[in-house]
Amino acid sequence: MIQSANDWASPDPTQNITLADADTFGNALAGGLQVQFADIYIRTTENQIISEAELRSNTFILPLPVNLYTHLVAADSVEINVAQFRASLRAAALANDPTGTLCELLSQAMPQTDVPDQFTRIPAIQQVLLAALQTL
Repeated sequence: MIQSANDWASPDPTQNITLADADTFGNALAGGLQVQFADIYIRTTENQIISEAELRSNTFILPLPVNLYTHLVAADSVEINVAQFRASLRAAALANDPTGTLCELLSQAMPQTDVPDQFTRIPAIQQVLLAALQTL
């Protein structure tokens, strides 16, 4: 069965993202927060799953926004929509408590992971903590 672009995209445009934008977001997420996508796939309007490999090989769909989902690399991660997750992280940056909001978002995506412990494993945060401890 040949899928049309409409089948691969959500009727809600806030749930759609291009693969190129998702790749850029995934690389920034991995570089900044040491959090990676475990897998990427499309959920069609008929609730079918289309693999990342099939998406990347489909030249018709590739540049179009699609209903892209992922799990984060964690044994307990839940399915998240990539476009909505990116929007939530951007909103967290503008929140009154960006760190708390980020912890909450990541805790929702990885419910059994100790997110504050994950933060202390980020090299930049380790350097800040080390510098703070050395001044005591």
